[in-house]
Amino acid sequence: MGGTMGEIQSALQQVQFNLSQLLNHQQQIFSRLESLENNASQQLNNLSQQVASTNQAFRLMHQKETKSLEFNPPPLPESNYPTPE
Repeated sequence: MGGTMGEIQSALQQVQFNLSQLLNHQQQIFSRLESLENNASQQLNNLSQQVASTNQAFRLMHQKETKSLEFNPPPLPESNYPTPE
């Protein structure tokens, strides 16, 4: 496998160029991955807050209904009242 010094040097330059492109693309992928992770984390936090506030809203609604029932109990059916004699 013989080659002139010029051919070897040219091949090495090609390898070096391809390697630098590869490293450049790798860096771009890392940056995009980091961005995706940050976005996903942010969206998860937002979703968690929405779920928490929805739970709180349901809890408040349930408390209001319970208090409303305590203050205004439903009327008992007539048949349960003893008839005065």
